[in-house]
Amino acid sequence: MIDAENRKRLSLDGYTFLQRWLPDCSTLDLARSIGTVVDVPSLLPGSGIPIIQTLKPRHRSESYQNQYSGTYGINDFPFTRI
Repeated sequence: MIDAENRKRLSLDGYTFLQRWLPDCSTLDLARSIGTVVDVPSLLPGSGIPIIQTLKPRHRSESYQNQYSGTYGINDFPFTRI
């Protein structure tokens, strides 16, 4: 289980750094242990959006405007609560 300090950071900032935490657990199982996982493939069949997504910074010219990289390029992504 995640400790209180990291749960607070996750809640406030949308992310936290855990150097090593349940290394044998899948990303999906880890996400489910923290909270509700939105099953995008079930909600938007045919979208091609996987349930677990990888954020990979790209240059603005290589991305659509509605993607993080389309807005921020290879600069820091803002991890804030919506």
